[in-house]
This record gives sequence, C-alpha cells and structure tokens, in this order.
Amino acid sequence: METNLNPTQENSPGPLIGSILIIIILIIGGVYIFKQNWIKPANTTPPTAEELKTQGTSTKLEDIKADIEDTNIDNLDAELEQIEAELKL
Repeated sequence: METNLNPTQENSPGPLIGSILIIIILIIGGVYIFKQNWIKPANTTPPTAEELKTQGTSTKLEDIKADIEDTNIDNLDAELEQIEAELKL
C-alpha cells in the first residue's frame, strides 16, 4: 500500500490577505496613537510669566518691593525637572 505523505497544498490567498490586513490595521493604529500624543497642546506661557504681567507699572520703591514680595519663584524650575524626566526615557 502506498500512502501519500505529502498531500497537495492549495495556494489560497486567504492567509496572505489576512496578514496584510492585520499589518495595515496595526500601522494605522500606530499612526493614530502617535498623532494623538504629538498634537497635545503645550502650555507656552509659564505661570510665572503670567504673574509678571499682572505686576504694577509704578516706579515707586514701595510698589516695586511689594511686586517682588508678591512674585512666587519657588516653582521656577518645575518645568526643567519635567523636561529632564522626559529626556530620561
């Protein structure tokens, strides 16, 4: 008795088309996620700059001292720490 160990294989395009569709869907999803992360609006004006815009325009010494005391510069380097954290990915 002879047995056929290598059955004939039909070359159907189904698996190839399925693989191509999955790859295209993955690429489209990656581009979508990349654009969503890339287009986030950036805060271009730091809060301290906004505070400086609200200071008085008087040239009297007492007013200048009051403006200096009201200016909060404690978090001046907070944005730099955020940038450093992003660069150390």
